[in-house]
Amino acid sequence: MLCRRQNLSKIGTTICSKWQHRRSLSSSNFVELAGFTASTDSKQYADKKLLLLQDGKHMSYNDVNVASGRYAALLNKQYGIKRGDTVLCRTSKTADALALYLAVLRLGAIYVPLNPTYTKRETEHFVNDAKPKVMVTLNAQDDASFTQPGFDVKHVLCEHKLAGEALKHEASCEVEAAQKDDVACILYTSGTTGRPKGAMVTHGGLAANAETCTEIWNFGPNDVNLHVLPFYHIHGLFISFNCTLMSKSSCIFLPKFELNETISYLPKSTIMMGVPTFYA
Repeated sequence: MLCRRQNLSKIGTTICSKWQHRRSLSSSNFVELAGFTASTDSKQYADKKLLLLQDGKHMSYNDVNVASGRYAALLNKQYGIKRGDTVLCRTSKTADALALYLAVLRLGAIYVPLNPTYTKRETEHFVNDAKPKVMVTLNAQDDASFTQPGFDVKHVLCEHKLAGEALKHEASCEVEAAQKDDVACILYTSGTTGRPKGAMVTHGGLAANAETCTEIWNFGPNDVNLHVLPFYHIHGLFISFNCTLMSKSSCIFLPKFELNETISYLPKSTIMMGVPTFYA
């Protein structure tokens, strides 16, 4: 559900024409399609604020690009992550987690977000099913057993330690070529009627969704998106944030929905996406 100070009469229009052109590209990595590389139109927006953080700080498009490039270099050079590998992320909602998401995609690897509040027993199902090569988690010590025989995990990494390691690497701004049908992410269903199942989302799917929503909802560079959704959910990650990235707008990036805090940021934003309980 989207709330913005603008007429939404365009909802229900046809798929945007821009995507029709991009479908024919030979390399369709979502990071590249979103113009988030050193060689694309990101230069025009390099100094524009992408993330407006809770502590009053901000990160520009270039800042986030460099941060994701450092994560990409670290994952590739130190942990061997390459195209087609799976990285499972059970992390908190931070700017580092966002950079990690983009880093996995730019390597052509597969990003698997998980709710960080899942118990170890609940997490076992996802690890067994997704077969990640690397697992990034809140507490590597608690999840260290996933590297034991019976699992495919090679490395269990603490998110905070990984963030420090990334700072030691030169940013790699290269983007692995990917086809539009290559899997970019795996999201798991809620498991209401059975065990959660992994839904495969392609690079083409990410781009088509972000481009279509951006056009239908009239996202533009002057918009400010109030982001209070979880980052392990399709709404917060693939819709709210990806639309911000695709439209070159800005994002007030808060760790969670807190009523009074959210209300205080509304005058500074033009868009807020949420679930029905936010508006109750």
